[in-house]
Amino acid sequence: MENIFGSVLKFMPLIFAAGFLVPVIAQGTIALGLEPPFGLSALTFAMIIAGAWGLFAQIKGRWICTHIVPISCPPICPTFRMRN
Repeated sequence: MENIFGSVLKFMPLIFAAGFLVPVIAQGTIALGLEPPFGLSALTFAMIIAGAWGLFAQIKGRWICTHIVPISCPPICPTFRMRN
């Protein structure tokens, strides 16, 4: 039983992408009136985007790539100080 759950949990990013991200991206594409490229349907476009994102998360172990665009956020409050 633990082996089955362990196997399922290993692929959780792909399962999340297929079960949650695909419908959200497809419905968002339709709701915003966006036309998917190359004449794809909204569902096919969402499967490609969510599948690539889920595969990235599966391989890298995170959902956001921080190495492409360095993020430097200024503190919100001017009195904000970093704690050591």
